[in-house]
Amino acid sequence: MPKKLTQQQKEARRLEKARKKEAAALKKAQKQEARMAKQKAAAEKKAAAALKKAEKQAARKAKQKAAAERKAMQRIVKGWRKVVKEEITLAKKECKRISKMATKAFKNFKPGFDMRKAMREKIQLRTETGGTWNLIAAIQQMLTLPYYKNEAAASGAVHNTARHEDALAKVLEENGFLRYPLASKLNRTATMKWKQHPELSKEIPDGTFIEQPFGTHNAPDFIVKVNNNFVLFLEAKSSATALHPTYNSGGVKQDLLYVFCAKKTNQTTIFKGSSVITLEQQRLIDEHIIEARKRDEELNRQLAAIDPNHRGISYYTRPMIIQSGGASYTNYFTHKQRHQAENHALDWLKKKCKN
Repeated sequence: MPKKLTQQQKEARRLEKARKKEAAALKKAQKQEARMAKQKAAAEKKAAAALKKAEKQAARKAKQKAAAERKAMQRIVKGWRKVVKEEITLAKKECKRISKMATKAFKNFKPGFDMRKAMREKIQLRTETGGTWNLIAAIQQMLTLPYYKNEAAASGAVHNTARHEDALAKVLEENGFLRYPLASKLNRTATMKWKQHPELSKEIPDGTFIEQPFGTHNAPDFIVKVNNNFVLFLEAKSSATALHPTYNSGGVKQDLLYVFCAKKTNQTTIFKGSSVITLEQQRLIDEHIIEARKRDEELNRQLAAIDPNHRGISYYTRPMIIQSGGASYTNYFTHKQRHQAENHALDWLKKKCKN
């Protein structure tokens, strides 16, 4: 039988066993601590590498951004240099143009001043000598004129006067009217009131006319001052191809006297605007234009809302007065109311000149 262990031996064994167990636990803890230290070192190394990489990336991006900014600044400077250069070129051209205009104006000032002075002296002399003028005779003479082209074109007949406006001015002068030289431009709004209130034209001498007071593209072509009771607004019209005038967007003016000639007939006719268009027709056209303008505004708002190309596309309805229906409507020389329109115009002029 095995020898029975004493109490002291049992305690020694227990202590040895506990010591071994404690040593194993310590060894295990040491291994875990070493592993954690190794993992920590690896994590720190990885973090350091990631930080270094991030720093390199940030430095590269900063370098790229700086380069891009330099290029952008260079482009801006280059663009501004181009703009400034273009502006300087334009400014030089404008200065040159203004210089030429000033030189021309200076050269023409004295002759122009002398001409206006001579015309005013001529008007004064006519007033002092009791000179006369006859609008009715002038208009009747215009009815006998052949074809002339409007504004700086050769005449359709063999004669010395080239422009329709020149031919009408010559007729007015032959019937006692004198060309009035304007020292400055007329105010269109104020001047148009002369039709209804001729007394407002008191600064313009009687028996004179002003040619193209508002330029070559605006009616009327002539303002004829008969007296403080009557100022005639006269429009010259001609056509090389048609037998009716072209009114375009200017429309037909009720109280204008039109003098129209055509190449096909080599004749001239006259008429008031009211003989061509009635007040009711004009009212309907005016209302239609207003409605069209409103539709244009709405359309342009819609176009602006769908403009991805940023081109500013918009639409404008241009009024265009035309005539149609065949020769019985549009031939002013064979029209059944031609002579009625001419006589109506002459009667109106006679009545106005008597007042």
